[in-house]
Amino acid sequence: MITSRFLLPGATAGKIKIFDSRNDFTLLLVSQTGSSAQIQKLREHFAQYPAVMVSFLAVPQGGWEGAITFSQKINGASIGSSKMGATLKVRASPLRSELLTHLDKSPPRSVPSRYTGAKFRNAERQLEAGNVRRATQMFIELGQDYALRSWSSLRLADLDLMLENEVEACRSYNHLLEQEGHRIAGVLAELRSVAVGCDDKKTFDINWEEIVKRISFADGPVSDYLWGEYLWVADFLAQTHKEALHFLSLEELKEEDPRVRLLPDALRQKLFSRAIYMASTTFDVVRGYYRYAGALEGHPDKNGLRLEIARALLDLDLLDETEKILQPLLRGSSASTAHGWKERRGLAQAMVLTAWTYQALGQPVMMEAMAKIYRKRFKRGLKMKKPTSVTLSDFVFEEELKELRKGILNLKKTIRAEGRKPKSLIPKYDAAKAQAEQPGGTK
Repeated sequence: MITSRFLLPGATAGKIKIFDSRNDFTLLLVSQTGSSAQIQKLREHFAQYPAVMVSFLAVPQGGWEGAITFSQKINGASIGSSKMGATLKVRASPLRSELLTHLDKSPPRSVPSRYTGAKFRNAERQLEAGNVRRATQMFIELGQDYALRSWSSLRLADLDLMLENEVEACRSYNHLLEQEGHRIAGVLAELRSVAVGCDDKKTFDINWEEIVKRISFADGPVSDYLWGEYLWVADFLAQTHKEALHFLSLEELKEEDPRVRLLPDALRQKLFSRAIYMASTTFDVVRGYYRYAGALEGHPDKNGLRLEIARALLDLDLLDETEKILQPLLRGSSASTAHGWKERRGLAQAMVLTAWTYQALGQPVMMEAMAKIYRKRFKRGLKMKKPTSVTLSDFVFEEELKELRKGILNLKKTIRAEGRKPKSLIPKYDAAKAQAEQPGGTK
């Protein structure tokens, strides 16, 4: 277990509440008090932790909220106090520990042999009882049977990994892939190898489309076990915005072949939440929303996600979409009972974002109507953003602007110089003489 403490400068421990975003990586902190100066201090303090993604924002009617996304799965968090202010204590398990725990608790439950299946289960019981030497001997003996050779090799590789012999485990996984890659155990070996990181293997180094199809097309009771292993690996590896979107995109294989399995709702919602909170830019947030908007339906944190997406849409001036995604928050009867919605003053945030959207759309009547509803509901005025003044420097590069000003100045000097020159009567005399010499002209 890894325990980390983070200082929250200027914050009061008794005024902060913690909420889980339901994606295993993100915590939401809500403070009932706080100023813009304190928010700036929090941002500057967490800037020294590059592995942690943070977003601190002011909350209407005072206070602030912060979304903190860590690089490891969170097991628990609590707020404490110190001489320098409030502290955030976070407990997380190392990824390696999570992997070993999974291998220990999820041995193969189905093997393709009724006669030797009982012996295989006996070997698993020896392993569960802690008799590693006896279990190893039994797996080696079972490997002599053709039907169990690949399964036994897989479990022997798992044993090497659980005994902290990662090099030998990776060698065994790779050998199993080469010799038994056409078997189901070979698929499991490939999933294990990418989870362990054998040979520096990354998430996108294997053909996930082929793996999903092979697992989906498997027959018999073992197919459920294989699918469960795939779901665990997807949850384990989806630790970034890009990886979360990748595993969501694999569901699109269903359009090519109806036999392809779909993710369960709980995992789909979890991956979608990671894709939103782990996005490094507002464009990434909007792209994830456009591609998998259906994941919002029934999501336990759908209201919080709608606020995050609405801010990103408003930042990109996608005003019609911003208004559309905020409407359910304004009229939804279940919004008040959502997770942490009251503490976050979620309805007030939705009203403020809606008023800003109407202001950007150039609809002052709708903006004033929303501000009036806000004053009536919360007994205080709604502060609106002042329209930004647009200057020539917003559209012209600084150097080009200097050249333009210089050219205008030179033009003015030229005009003044021309105005000071004496005017001669000769041009007028020549013109009159030419006119007189024409036929019919005056002489």
